[in-house]
Amino acid sequence: MTLNTYQYATPETNGTTPIIIAEGRTVYTDAGGAVISYMHDGDSTEQTLSFDRNTNYEFLANTKIWVKSGKLYLFKDSQEQKTLDANDLFGVPILPKTKIELAESNSFVSFSYYDGSSMRLDGPGTYEYYPL
Repeated sequence: MTLNTYQYATPETNGTTPIIIAEGRTVYTDAGGAVISYMHDGDSTEQTLSFDRNTNYEFLANTKIWVKSGKLYLFKDSQEQKTLDANDLFGVPILPKTKIELAESNSFVSFSYYDGSSMRLDGPGTYEYYPL
């Protein structure tokens, strides 16, 4: 699988230490949504923001964030190739240009979308996600 390099943040990983989000950076949630506290550069008051499930949010200013509940995904522009068990992707947002290779003839992976629709990819085959 080739996908954008990512990390995720939870209350356990950054509930007390802020993550600095650069202007123009987008964060993503999984099916659980998320709640963060944040402060824009120059602000002195912490504010709270709730994210719906399976959504994204672009920060328009440099911002410090603390995840209070849920899980936020932060993707980098670089891509990496990984061999993963499909179960390791549960809840991970799939971005455009992600490539999935199913090598075995009896392999498959299923995706569920935020609107309730789903898709199944059967192996063997290589698939790439394109935005429409």
